[in-house]
Amino acid sequence: MKRIFINVGFITNSSSVVHWFPREVLESPDVKAFLEAYELSGGYVGDNLWSRDTCGSFLNSDEQFKRVQAELHGDEYGKGPDIGSPEKHVVVIYGDEYSNITSDLCELLREACEKMGLNGHQSTEYN
Repeated sequence: MKRIFINVGFITNSSSVVHWFPREVLESPDVKAFLEAYELSGGYVGDNLWSRDTCGSFLNSDEQFKRVQAELHGDEYGKGPDIGSPEKHVVVIYGDEYSNITSDLCELLREACEKMGLNGHQSTEYN
């Protein structure tokens, strides 16, 4: 007698990603135009930093950095990455399987850093 077994499951390697960019990238004309056009210059924090589809954030102020740091280090999910402080960096966070305005901004910041010859872009995954 022969048997056939079929296992069905879902495996994902998606995660939320934190990107650090040098603050100088905000001087790029392309970045300035994008942030002004979409009214994002002041930054924003996503609804749920532990959810890949709602974590989208652009951190540009001390208050936003502190809020995100507190949310990423809560007891419910464990410890997230240390995002640092806003003196030298702006930070973008988004779920890597979702395309949205935050992922578009991240790509624009990467391109601007390259054009401007800025070093210092780093990223790490969590969640």
